[in-house]
Amino acid sequence: MKWRAVIEITGADRSVRTHEIGDGAAVDGYSPRTIGLSLAEGKAMLAGVQHHLVEAQTNERATAHALVTARRSSDAEGPDRDRQRDT
Repeated sequence: MKWRAVIEITGADRSVRTHEIGDGAAVDGYSPRTIGLSLAEGKAMLAGVQHHLVEAQTNERATAHALVTARRSSDAEGPDRDRQRDT
């Protein structure tokens, strides 16, 4: 048996990004100590999820902020500014 853990993140723009956060294979012998994930492996996988979520949320926030800033800048240079030049 082989396994892998993947996180799929869909952005506000509907773009889909997939990140593999862990994988593994069957062990030779099964025992309570070899079944499942160790605490360290679980923590590493959770850290991978956290990393990709924070990165995606930060990028999305930065993109939204840039759009709002660009709109405000465009509005500030809009019709009122043109009228000021004409007078």
